Amino acid sequence: MNKEDIMNKQKFIFSQLFLLSNKLQVMGDRVLTGEMTIHQWLLTVAIAQFGDIPPLRCEVADFMESSHQNVKQLALKLQRKGFINIEKDKEDLRAIRLILTEKSIVFWKSRQTEVK
Repeated sequence: MNKEDIMNKQKFIFSQLFLLSNKLQVMGDRVLTGEMTIHQWLLTVAIAQFGDIPPLRCEVADFMESSHQNVKQLALKLQRKGFINIEKDKEDLRAIRLILTEKSIVFWKSRQTEVK
């Protein structure tokens, strides 16, 4: 196999991964029925991974391998929809914590019964 063939296969694989990613996003957005986007869903999942102690925004950004600014924008939209609260840390007022709300917990519990 020559270099051109290898390059063409790599381009094909990359394009298929990109298309799959887009299809997953569209399907996820449909399943979430307009309540939130798949990216916002991912943020709530990331927050939940930290358990009982609400995570710092920077911790969530690192967990998602995303920029702090992107997480901030997603968090603000979710806060407007009532799915999370954004609060300053009580000990370090520069730090921001992301907290799932009761609405978010109820929303995900209702989705669990749909999946079963």
